[in-house]
Amino acid sequence: MQKFFIIESELFDLLSNKNIDLYNRKLERYEDHFVNELQETYAELEAPFDDSYYERKKGETKNRPRHLFKISEYEHPKYGKLYLAYTSNTNPVLKPSLSYFQCFYITQVEGEWKILKMSIVNHNRTKKKKYWSSMDGYNDVSFTQSGKFICAERYIEPSACEFSMKDYLTDK
Repeated sequence: MQKFFIIESELFDLLSNKNIDLYNRKLERYEDHFVNELQETYAELEAPFDDSYYERKKGETKNRPRHLFKISEYEHPKYGKLYLAYTSNTNPVLKPSLSYFQCFYITQVEGEWKILKMSIVNHNRTKKKKYWSSMDGYNDVSFTQSGKFICAERYIEPSACEFSMKDYLTDK
């Protein structure tokens, strides 16, 4: 996952570079981590942005990789070993980044590690409640369709958010 996070942050950094070929090549490496159904998350660039875009980007700090909070292992009836990786948002900088933002569902497909699906934390501001929402990916995996829980490895506490911390401490 750490290699994937580094590629992701480098990909976003390349948006500040007029050489779109560099961006498009890095995008291919990024998409190699996803199953085919998820490989068009971002579009290839066909032409550089206008000069004012690059002027605004000058002096911005480099993107940092996401935080990895926890990986949970499951035995899935179809995919075998299935891992759920709970992460922060991209480019975590401030304390609010110490909360869950996304979960990646990962397994081996034809001998390679692939992301099958993603879920994201949503926030209902009216009810002041956070919850997981499924995004694109395989429909036969979800939090309720992960299979038999095996174990969880915890790395960083998502201490900036009660919802995240409760989930982090749960064996799931």
